[in-house]
Amino acid sequence: MGSKIGQNNPEDRLKFITKIGSKVKNSFLFSLILLACACNSYSSAMSRQQYDDVLLGASISDLMCLLGEPYSVRCLCDGVEEYQYIERVSQNDELAYENHYFIKVVNGQVVSKRMKVESRPAYDLIYEADPNYPNYPPY
Repeated sequence: MGSKIGQNNPEDRLKFITKIGSKVKNSFLFSLILLACACNSYSSAMSRQQYDDVLLGASISDLMCLLGEPYSVRCLCDGVEEYQYIERVSQNDELAYENHYFIKVVNGQVVSKRMKVESRPAYDLIYEADPNYPNYPPY
């Protein structure tokens, strides 16, 4: 007699379990990748809106999930860490200004935040001091 799919055949059960296990494994991997993409794990460009979304008292994991990896982390005195994020704003393919965002963390919680805007100097290279001055050749 040949085997039928509806009967309790061990080979069919093994194929069925293998098929289900493969689907569960694939859906688990998809969920893991989706979670990894949802929480940025790279140093990302930060915006003013994201800075405003940071709440005092938030945990480091919430901060990393919202903003991604910081540009730098400095250890200050008494266990205080300062996370720095940078937003670079360009105009006509040139850097117009940078927003530097600083977030202080104590015991794994955000305790303060501040922002600093850095602009390019008002002069360009052609307006800088003459590199030959005061070494002009005598007349």
